[in-house]
Amino acid sequence: MTQVHTRQVEVVGGYAFDVDVRADSGWQGTGIFVSPGEVLHISYLSGLWVGRIGDPFHGPEGPTYDAYPGGKNYPLPGVVEDCLVGRINQSVFYVGRQLRMPIREAGVLELTINDIGHYDNRGQITMRVVVTR
Repeated sequence: MTQVHTRQVEVVGGYAFDVDVRADSGWQGTGIFVSPGEVLHISYLSGLWVGRIGDPFHGPEGPTYDAYPGGKNYPLPGVVEDCLVGRINQSVFYVGRQLRMPIREAGVLELTINDIGHYDNRGQITMRVVVTR
């Protein structure tokens, strides 16, 4: 697992980080520890990425042209390829452009592009991660 670049920012009622997620890496640890009773908010700030050379760049929602669901070996099978997905321990979930999710188990947030071959991926996106109680 790769460690991503994370910058802490101030928010009222919780803590927040701006996280850069690279398309050319697998699971990337954010260093953000979450606990039951907290609520995880993730939202898109900037950047574009692509899962195949020659395809148009897009945001964390995945391609809006010619989109396919990820196969059985993808981080999140059945969900559009090249979108942003997250993981806490073994629980994998769709993030896309925005997510609000109550935390049910303690763990470190990891993020990745929903893809199995990262050698031909390009770009990065920046997401704001806010954790509130």
